[in-house]
Amino acid sequence: MMQADRRKRAVVSYVAAAVLLGAALVLSFELGRYRAGYARMDARRETTSLEEQIAERDAVIEDLRRQQAILETSREIDRETYDQVEADLDQLQAKMQAQEEELAFYRGIVSPGDIARETGADLIAIGTHGRSGIGRMVMGSVANAVMRRATLPCLLVHPSGK
Repeated sequence: MMQADRRKRAVVSYVAAAVLLGAALVLSFELGRYRAGYARMDARRETTSLEEQIAERDAVIEDLRRQQAILETSREIDRETYDQVEADLDQLQAKMQAQEEELAFYRGIVSPGDIARETGADLIAIGTHGRSGIGRMVMGSVANAVMRRATLPCLLVHPSGK
Protein backbone atom coordinates (compact mmCIF):
# COMPACT_ATOMS: atom_id res chain seq x y z
CA MET A 1 0.00 0.00 0.00
CA MET A 2 2.79 2.25 0.60
CA GLN A 3 3.78 1.98 -2.88
CA ALA A 4 0.28 2.88 -3.94
CA ASP A 5 0.37 5.88 -1.64
CA ARG A 6 3.68 6.89 -3.09
CA ARG A 7 2.32 6.58 -6.56
CA LYS A 8 -0.69 8.66 -5.66
CA ARG A 9 1.52 11.28 -4.11
CA ALA A 10 3.79 11.24 -7.13
CA VAL A 11 0.82 11.64 -9.45
CA VAL A 12 -0.63 14.40 -7.27
CA SER A 13 2.80 16.03 -7.14
CA TYR A 14 3.12 15.87 -10.93
CA VAL A 15 -0.35 17.24 -11.41
CA ALA A 16 0.27 20.03 -8.89
CA ALA A 17 3.60 20.80 -10.57
CA ALA A 18 1.92 20.87 -13.95
CA VAL A 19 -0.81 23.18 -12.64
CA LEU A 20 1.76 25.44 -11.01
CA LEU A 21 3.84 25.43 -14.16
CA GLY A 22 0.76 26.30 -16.24
CA ALA A 23 -0.18 29.07 -13.80
CA ALA A 24 3.37 30.39 -13.90
CA LEU A 25 3.31 30.41 -17.69
CA VAL A 26 -0.04 32.23 -17.75
CA LEU A 27 1.19 34.75 -15.20
CA SER A 28 4.42 35.33 -17.06
CA PHE A 29 2.42 35.74 -20.30
CA GLU A 30 0.08 38.24 -18.66
CA LEU A 31 3.05 40.03 -17.07
CA GLY A 32 4.64 40.31 -20.52
CA ARG A 33 1.44 41.77 -21.98
CA TYR A 34 1.17 44.19 -19.05
CA ARG A 35 4.75 45.37 -19.52
CA ALA A 36 4.11 45.76 -23.26
CA GLY A 37 1.20 48.07 -22.48
CA TYR A 38 -1.57 45.59 -23.37
CA ALA A 39 -4.70 45.59 -21.27
CA ARG A 40 -7.78 43.50 -21.97
CA MET A 41 -10.16 46.37 -21.15
CA ASP A 42 -8.28 48.72 -23.46
CA ALA A 43 -8.31 46.05 -26.17
CA ARG A 44 -12.06 45.55 -25.73
CA ARG A 45 -12.66 49.31 -25.90
CA GLU A 46 -10.51 49.57 -29.00
CA THR A 47 -12.31 46.60 -30.59
CA THR A 48 -15.67 48.18 -29.81
CA SER A 49 -14.49 51.50 -31.24
CA LEU A 50 -13.24 49.82 -34.41
CA GLU A 51 -16.52 47.89 -34.77
CA GLU A 52 -18.43 51.18 -34.46
CA GLN A 53 -16.20 52.75 -37.13
CA ILE A 54 -16.84 49.76 -39.39
CA ALA A 55 -20.60 50.11 -38.84
CA GLU A 56 -20.41 53.84 -39.65
CA ARG A 57 -18.42 53.17 -42.81
CA ASP A 58 -20.85 50.44 -43.84
CA ALA A 59 -23.69 52.98 -43.43
CA VAL A 60 -21.75 55.50 -45.54
CA ILE A 61 -21.11 52.84 -48.20
CA GLU A 62 -24.82 51.94 -48.26
CA ASP A 63 -25.73 55.62 -48.59
CA LEU A 64 -23.23 56.04 -51.43
CA ARG A 65 -24.68 52.98 -53.17
CA ARG A 66 -28.16 54.51 -52.91
CA GLN A 67 -26.86 57.79 -54.32
CA GLN A 68 -25.15 55.91 -57.14
CA ALA A 69 -28.40 54.12 -57.97
CA ILE A 70 -30.22 57.47 -57.98
CA LEU A 71 -27.57 58.98 -60.25
CA GLU A 72 -27.73 56.03 -62.64
CA THR A 73 -31.51 56.32 -62.75
CA SER A 74 -31.23 60.07 -63.32
CA ARG A 75 -28.69 59.50 -66.09
CA GLU A 76 -31.05 57.02 -67.77
CA ILE A 77 -33.96 59.46 -67.47
CA ASP A 78 -31.78 62.25 -68.87
CA ARG A 79 -30.74 60.03 -71.77
CA GLU A 80 -34.36 59.13 -72.56
CA THR A 81 -35.43 62.76 -72.23
CA TYR A 82 -32.59 63.90 -74.48
CA ASP A 83 -33.60 61.34 -77.11
CA GLN A 84 -37.21 62.52 -76.89
CA VAL A 85 -36.16 66.17 -77.16
CA GLU A 86 -34.04 65.35 -80.21
CA ALA A 87 -36.99 63.59 -81.84
CA ASP A 88 -39.26 66.53 -81.04
CA LEU A 89 -36.63 68.93 -82.35
CA ASP A 90 -36.39 67.00 -85.61
CA GLN A 91 -40.17 67.19 -85.96
CA LEU A 92 -40.15 70.92 -85.20
CA GLN A 93 -37.38 71.52 -87.72
CA ALA A 94 -39.37 69.66 -90.36
CA LYS A 95 -42.45 71.76 -89.52
CA MET A 96 -40.38 74.96 -89.63
CA GLN A 97 -38.98 73.96 -93.02
CA ALA A 98 -42.49 73.33 -94.34
CA GLN A 99 -43.69 76.65 -92.91
CA GLU A 100 -40.72 78.50 -94.40
CA GLU A 101 -41.55 77.00 -97.78
CA GLU A 102 -45.20 77.91 -97.35
CA LEU A 103 -44.21 81.41 -96.22
CA ALA A 104 -42.01 81.83 -99.29
CA PHE A 105 -44.93 80.74 -101.46
CA TYR A 106 -47.33 83.23 -99.87
CA ARG A 107 -44.68 85.93 -99.81
CA GLY A 108 -44.47 85.49 -103.54
CA ILE A 109 -48.20 86.13 -103.74
CA VAL A 110 -48.26 89.10 -101.36
CA SER A 111 -45.08 90.81 -102.50
CA PRO A 112 -44.13 89.35 -105.86
CA GLY A 113 -41.73 92.17 -106.56
CA ASP A 114 -39.36 90.97 -103.83
CA ILE A 115 -39.41 87.42 -105.13
CA ALA A 116 -39.00 88.63 -108.71
CA ARG A 117 -35.94 90.66 -107.71
CA GLU A 118 -34.44 87.74 -105.74
CA THR A 119 -34.86 85.39 -108.69
CA GLY A 120 -33.73 87.99 -111.25
CA ALA A 121 -37.06 88.09 -113.12
CA ASP A 122 -37.79 90.81 -115.69
CA LEU A 123 -41.56 90.40 -115.73
CA ILE A 124 -44.34 89.34 -113.33
CA ALA A 125 -47.04 87.20 -114.93
CA ILE A 126 -50.20 86.70 -112.87
CA GLY A 127 -53.58 85.13 -113.59
CA THR A 128 -56.83 86.89 -112.89
CA HIS A 129 -60.47 85.79 -112.66
CA GLY A 130 -61.59 88.91 -114.46
CA ARG A 131 -64.13 89.92 -111.84
CA SER A 132 -65.52 93.40 -111.82
CA GLY A 133 -68.11 95.38 -109.93
CA ILE A 134 -69.66 93.75 -106.83
CA GLY A 135 -67.75 90.48 -107.32
CA ARG A 136 -64.48 92.37 -107.20
CA MET A 137 -65.59 94.31 -104.09
CA VAL A 138 -66.63 91.12 -102.25
CA MET A 139 -63.81 88.81 -103.34
CA GLY A 140 -61.06 91.39 -103.82
CA SER A 141 -58.46 91.37 -106.53
CA VAL A 142 -55.08 89.86 -105.81
CA ALA A 143 -53.92 90.68 -109.31
CA ASN A 144 -54.79 94.34 -108.79
CA ALA A 145 -52.93 94.41 -105.47
CA VAL A 146 -49.86 92.81 -107.07
CA MET A 147 -49.94 95.33 -109.92
CA ARG A 148 -50.07 98.24 -107.50
CA ARG A 149 -47.14 96.98 -105.40
CA ALA A 150 -44.88 95.61 -108.12
CA THR A 151 -41.86 97.53 -109.32
CA LEU A 152 -41.50 95.31 -112.40
CA PRO A 153 -43.77 95.15 -115.45
CA CYS A 154 -46.84 92.89 -114.91
CA LEU A 155 -48.62 90.68 -117.39
CA LEU A 156 -52.21 89.83 -116.40
CA VAL A 157 -53.59 86.66 -117.95
CA HIS A 158 -57.40 86.35 -118.12
CA PRO A 159 -59.11 82.99 -118.43
CA SER A 160 -60.23 82.26 -121.93
CA GLY A 161 -63.88 82.80 -122.74
CA LYS A 162 -64.37 85.92 -120.62
